[in-house]
Amino acid sequence: MMRIMHRLLVGVIIITVLDVAPAGGQALSGPDGPNGVQPLSITITNPISDVTFDETSEYATLVWNDPWDMSQALDVRQLDSAKGVYPNHFQDYTPCAAGLWCGQVRSDVGNPDLFLLHPGYAGALHVGRDGNLRPIDANTYKQLTFRMYLDSVPGGSVGFQVLWTTGTVANFCDAQCGQSVFFQMYPGWNIYTIDLSTSKLSGLNWAGNITGLRLDPGLANMNNRQVSLDWVRLTPLNGDNRQIQWTQSSESGNVTIQFQSSDNSITPLRAYTVAGSNSAPETVPVTAGTYTFKGSLPPDDWRVVLQASGAPATSPGRWRIQAAPSLSFVKPSYTTGEDYAATLKNNPWDMNDAADVYSYENVTPPAFSNGLLTATSIDANPNNTCVPGNCNPYWEDPKLNLVNYAYYTTHDPDIDTSKYRYATFRLQVNGAPDISYGWIARVLWSDYVDTVDCGITTDIPLHTGWNEVSLDLWNNSILDNPSGGCGVGWKDKLIRHRLRLDPFEIPVATTFSVDFVKLTGMDAGQQNSVFPIKYLLGKMGVTVAFYYDTDQNKANGRTLAAQFIPPAPPALGPIVIYLPLTLKNFYGDPDPSGTQVFNWDLTGVPVGAYYISADVNDGSITTTWYSDAQVNVTP
Repeated sequence: MMRIMHRLLVGVIIITVLDVAPAGGQALSGPDGPNGVQPLSITITNPISDVTFDETSEYATLVWNDPWDMSQALDVRQLDSAKGVYPNHFQDYTPCAAGLWCGQVRSDVGNPDLFLLHPGYAGALHVGRDGNLRPIDANTYKQLTFRMYLDSVPGGSVGFQVLWTTGTVANFCDAQCGQSVFFQMYPGWNIYTIDLSTSKLSGLNWAGNITGLRLDPGLANMNNRQVSLDWVRLTPLNGDNRQIQWTQSSESGNVTIQFQSSDNSITPLRAYTVAGSNSAPETVPVTAGTYTFKGSLPPDDWRVVLQASGAPATSPGRWRIQAAPSLSFVKPSYTTGEDYAATLKNNPWDMNDAADVYSYENVTPPAFSNGLLTATSIDANPNNTCVPGNCNPYWEDPKLNLVNYAYYTTHDPDIDTSKYRYATFRLQVNGAPDISYGWIARVLWSDYVDTVDCGITTDIPLHTGWNEVSLDLWNNSILDNPSGGCGVGWKDKLIRHRLRLDPFEIPVATTFSVDFVKLTGMDAGQQNSVFPIKYLLGKMGVTVAFYYDTDQNKANGRTLAAQFIPPAPPALGPIVIYLPLTLKNFYGDPDPSGTQVFNWDLTGVPVGAYYISADVNDGSITTTWYSDAQVNVTP
């Protein structure tokens, strides 16, 4: 990957960082004047009282149902390739408070970068939080706002930069890449906000479907610097678009804009107006009396803090930003349809016992404990050579065969490929993730031997921690080489006898764990019966309307789902007891705490496969959500 640097200095807002929050949220007094006390010359008139409103539409929140709040390690991503040509740029540093991402730039890296949205790898499957699966609509989401910490600003730095792509990691930074101008950075915590649609320095415009978004938090001399992120938000142009107003009597010069969160920390705002190839400073004369904040703040209670030449003034009112209403589907999903192993073998692949794996190759005998399979791959060739930037190893091939495929003896039931569609596994690999060093998994299916009527997936990239991957086996695009010797699609044969998980290809002995493997069909319901839609709400006090749809596009139409209401018992006559609806749970997995149920009445619903859609309204805004998997309505 070639790093492109442009030595272009840009203008910025100069804002003073406060260490102590004003007490009581009132205007403060200075030491000058009679008796050493003089009323402050700035008085904030808006927000004068508390104002409650929903957060602005935000890409990660509404598209992924997972905001960039740094509550999990994968809210940002590195390149996961320490020994290859794309080295990681950060190492962990502590202490790092909960809800923060913290990294220390490696001593040999001057220009670090990290992905806010990872674009996936060329030639590999797009799984997990991959921008190729749910790209950014750049025509909608344009305003980037984030809170970042730097322990110090190195001399000679041109600032930070934002880059984007419509391709994969391999396209950073070529014809499918756009680069912003440089923005001056500051020590300590700061809130930065940028209009990406006007910030381009070179390459692609911010337009169309963006598959990858990268932040370079400092260019040149960043070795050993500490960087932290608190939150990132990508919103429509001008974000919250909230007005701040004040009066003043004797102040002069420019006023600084700062925000105080509910934990009383105060953070300066760095807002940029881009003109041509330079980012101009956005200065606010104290005599202006008004300022419109064009960025976006996450849900919290926020006060405005203003300062000119005197002491700071804090707004008496707060912006009380509420989280947008959200919903996540528990059922239908990739794992809630009928399960092959649980139904036909009467023993789910939950890794509770040795019978969950029929055979294994190139691994130590697996141990089964607390619902986990743990094993270590065998290094068959200790002469592997792999150094940073030059990796030429002998790839190992650990294998877990899940189905008893013995031909002449008793074997597991045949797999009906027209029924069982989704393969899901949960896998963790010990060590530092490194895609170029074999951190890829694969799934293989075949007849009685590996090489007959077989198919194998292309690379499935793995990251640190637990990887939960769901594959649609009916989709032939997941094949590694459809025209090669093992390129037969899952449904090309009515029956399959083998299913195999290859956890990785790392060329040295490596320990790994598997939590479960599931092979499931679509969730199904028969016409004129009832299907339970199960879901979780992000907050209470909302109304929910359910729909069914042949695709995941609300704009081209969907149909309101009717709710099944049990008939009332007769007033007179024999006593009738109505038992609750009982459905078989094929896994024994309990529903998450807080799961709610909408009983969908399938009376009159045409036969077919449908996604479930939900509109959630909290009295202020409505958000729309779609299930990942479909429900198959049968005759």
